[in-house]
Amino acid sequence: MTRPVRTSILLFLFLLLLYSGLRLGFYWSNLDFFEAVPGADIAEGFLHGVRFDIAALFLVNIPLLVLYLLPWQPSRYRWYRVTLFTLFCVVNLAGVLLNVADFAYFPTVQRRLLFEPYAMLPDLLRMLPGTVAAYPLTTLLFVVLAAVFVAAALRLVRFAHRRGGERRGLIREFLFLALAVVLAVIGIRGGLQLKPLRQSNAFFSSVPALGWLALNSTYTVARSYFQPALPTYAFMAEDEARGIVRELFFDDREESIDTAFVFLRKRAAQEPRRLNVVIIMMESWTASDIGSISGGPSRAPFFDSLAADGLLFTNFLANGQRSIEALPSILASLPGLYESSLIGSKAETNRFRGLGSILLEQGYTTSFHHGAATGSMGFDAFSRLSGFMRYYGREDHPAPADSLFDGVWGLNDEPFFLQARADISALKEPFCAALFSLSSHVPFEVPRHREAQVRGAEGETDFHRSMRYSDFALGQFFRAARAAPWFSRTVFLITGDHTMFGERNNLYAAFHVPLLIYAPGIVPAGRVERIASHVDVLPTVLDLLDLSAAHASMGRSALSPRERVAVLRYGPTLCLFNDSLVYTSDLQDTQGLYAYRRDPERHTDLSQRLPEQRARMKRQLEAYLQCVTRAISDDRVFYTTR
Repeated sequence: MTRPVRTSILLFLFLLLLYSGLRLGFYWSNLDFFEAVPGADIAEGFLHGVRFDIAALFLVNIPLLVLYLLPWQPSRYRWYRVTLFTLFCVVNLAGVLLNVADFAYFPTVQRRLLFEPYAMLPDLLRMLPGTVAAYPLTTLLFVVLAAVFVAAALRLVRFAHRRGGERRGLIREFLFLALAVVLAVIGIRGGLQLKPLRQSNAFFSSVPALGWLALNSTYTVARSYFQPALPTYAFMAEDEARGIVRELFFDDREESIDTAFVFLRKRAAQEPRRLNVVIIMMESWTASDIGSISGGPSRAPFFDSLAADGLLFTNFLANGQRSIEALPSILASLPGLYESSLIGSKAETNRFRGLGSILLEQGYTTSFHHGAATGSMGFDAFSRLSGFMRYYGREDHPAPADSLFDGVWGLNDEPFFLQARADISALKEPFCAALFSLSSHVPFEVPRHREAQVRGAEGETDFHRSMRYSDFALGQFFRAARAAPWFSRTVFLITGDHTMFGERNNLYAAFHVPLLIYAPGIVPAGRVERIASHVDVLPTVLDLLDLSAAHASMGRSALSPRERVAVLRYGPTLCLFNDSLVYTSDLQDTQGLYAYRRDPERHTDLSQRLPEQRARMKRQLEAYLQCVTRAISDDRVFYTTR
């Protein structure tokens, strides 16, 4: 082993030990956040943290590592070693500074540093003298750590240098460099799993502080640089925007908790019902292919049979056009108003209020079930952030045989649903389980032994056949679930995550999905023609259970008799729907008002005919965009107390 390799290994192990010490300092500095947390969970937080420490250290040190391990060993020259060592100390002491700063910063914002060093650097420099004066012990701690760091690192370098390690040949040096780069890439992405490591993977517990304990500030700051920033809008005075939003989304039994958090409110209960909740998200299910909604040919006959005894919403919209946009909308009432998804953005680990988190506090058991590999689309991490603490992926199926696998994504829907039924039956009641299907997705795989049972009319597409198969699998789930003792105490909500439409320029068809609430004997059967969307699912569940709970939904209960709207993005166009009209705007020059049911392709602009309606809907859209984007960008959706 050459000197540079030996030195690199020793310094990396030293840094890992240092970061565990920094995590311990973070823990002690914020001890009141962990008072009621069991010691085993604290230890698990430290264990999870090692993965993020490795990722952070490789992320900030990989350029130096490559320069140090270059073949021909330029590091044998003293000036080269001194330069690299100086850079090593500067880079890593910057990381130490970020972590020490979070000892004091975390109690204020209840999260680690993220984008602040990039967005607020001039302000931070101006505040430096005052910060040093306000936190003298923290400042002294950093100075001591810096001195110890430099002395210890220098000692390790000299020790490795004295141990020998002459050149081993050019080929071997190239191999050492290649191996180091490969290990660094694996370390940065957090392993060989499907999706690279993100901040959200740290939140393994229902206690958010444990996620921040597992993270380190070097990682969160470095990682946030590569994550997309989310835009904000300003159209009117903040008080005016808040007033419009509260009128649109607060119900009579809801009161604002904090005026700075426009969506945060407390719901008063009358007769809480501890019912089980199962939310089923059907991949690509489109309302126009469901006969009970469209009145035309149906690719979901079993769903139609359920709809006869359930509460069917025939004017229900998805809040996005991708699965990765549906999950935040359905589970956390966060709309898909951005060009990129909240999952993977800088705001992913902001404080929001997922349905699972609300129900956990009410004594519920929560779980999320997906037939794809763990890590697919970041669902495992985001579902936990939303409070769904038990995650079941493809790997959790007891016998993942090839016959059960679609060859691309994961389990076929029938074995997935039957396994989910078994997993749900093992949960302690009351429970809330979220299920996400996948068969009605490219490649639209239908198992051979089910092809005859789901064959439809002549000329149906592969998607239509896969939707029929998903509907058949849904039927298998319900037939098995009816035999379970928990079935009669359960409210089922079935929706599509987004559409699979083929009509060009049809705005309505692009987002029109089903929603069915099925709970015979609990929820009366019927049809609801009024507008609603994915962000209304969370407040609807609270309404069904009649819970007294704090929430920050960006929607309103679909059961509310008051005015409802749905806001979504269609390419560059923002749209606000009410029961009969849609107002569209690109926020620049192009805008219009249309009767979307009669004119889904928007041929006739009604702006001149209905100027007051157009002006009112324009202000509603602008107020909502302003409040949503600022709340998400400023991390003012929800806050927790210690």
